[in-house]
Amino acid sequence: MVLALEPPPWCSLPLDLILEIVSRCTTATVIRCAATCKFLRRSLAADPAFLRDDRFDTSLLAGHFHFEKKRPKLFDPFFVASNSNHPDVPPARIRSFLSDLSRKTFPNYSYKPLASRGGLLVLHRIDRSDPYNTPDGEILVWNPTRRFDCGLLRAAGIAGDSYILFPCDDSVVRSFRLIAVRFVDNLVETQAITCPYAALRERPPLLEWRLWGDIAQAEIAGPKAKFARHSLPPVLLRGVAYWLCKDSGTYRVLSLHVDTMEASYVAALPPECSSTAVLSRKEILVVPASPEMRLGLLTLGGEVLTLWALADDGGCWTRRATVTRERIACSAGVSSRPWPFQWKPISMELECCDERSGTVWLRIPGRLKAVVLSLQTMEMEVRLIDSKDPSIVCPYETMDFATCIATMKQF
Repeated sequence: MVLALEPPPWCSLPLDLILEIVSRCTTATVIRCAATCKFLRRSLAADPAFLRDDRFDTSLLAGHFHFEKKRPKLFDPFFVASNSNHPDVPPARIRSFLSDLSRKTFPNYSYKPLASRGGLLVLHRIDRSDPYNTPDGEILVWNPTRRFDCGLLRAAGIAGDSYILFPCDDSVVRSFRLIAVRFVDNLVETQAITCPYAALRERPPLLEWRLWGDIAQAEIAGPKAKFARHSLPPVLLRGVAYWLCKDSGTYRVLSLHVDTMEASYVAALPPECSSTAVLSRKEILVVPASPEMRLGLLTLGGEVLTLWALADDGGCWTRRATVTRERIACSAGVSSRPWPFQWKPISMELECCDERSGTVWLRIPGRLKAVVLSLQTMEMEVRLIDSKDPSIVCPYETMDFATCIATMKQF
């Protein structure tokens, strides 16, 4: 006798539990759920903080732009895609756009990456005929996912040594903010411009310099600020930008609040990594030490790569994790000691940090390979690059889910 099985009673999960499950997914999964479910879409739109910024999301990392400063007349910025092959940023589209931009639209210019964040990339125009490769006054803001670009004249009063780019928290008009920063002895000079995303579609896409705000100055208590690496964009953690600076043979970390424009030094670095005589400028890097966006340092000292974290009270630094050089070299398929009986370890350089995805670009000089290190798991992946000696490496991360959800229609 065959018994007919009764269908299981239909049961639904509590709505708060569904939201909790979705909040633990990757950004790409959250966007897919929002596109197919009206309840989730409205919940996300009503609560921009739904997906908490207390974890790294590797799905945001699309790749890295790198540029040879020594030979800008021959090469445009290269793009190295992540292993995940981000569907929104096809490498072929990016390479085609950069090629058309420098060879057809502006054939006498090349472009140097300055900063990126929120799905946008800032490029500085360089005249190929200039023997000194001095950037001229135009800046290009580009969205690689949509091929919209916007030319910005350089700030009228500041030739920025560094630039901060970030999306503005405005639910009415989606916009981004670009801040030019210059260090002058014990002063930090800043000048900012706020631009709606819609302006990237305007033709001609040129914004007047008058849209830049007034020059603001902030005094720094302590020694004068000097960039340890001029071409490295700052790390932006919860509205505070951080640069690695040096003075009188000592490394320091300078912070700048992007809302108040107040600048100050953080706690003194550990003795093991505070001296410029012990660590070169490419053996120390400012990074987020945890998914909660705590400030951290990554150092290459001796045989070990060390991740340092600043305490919540900002008083001291502690070791969070370590990885041996040998393990890093093996992951890239090279020997940690290239010659027998050579006790000097293989050279490695810390290039840049991808703050939202929680990864670091680590390069082995003289080789067409780079290592992408996860700050959360300390696992490594290998990337093939087009240049053995890129002078500038700029990460590119796509916009987060909150920006995407804001553009969805309420239906």
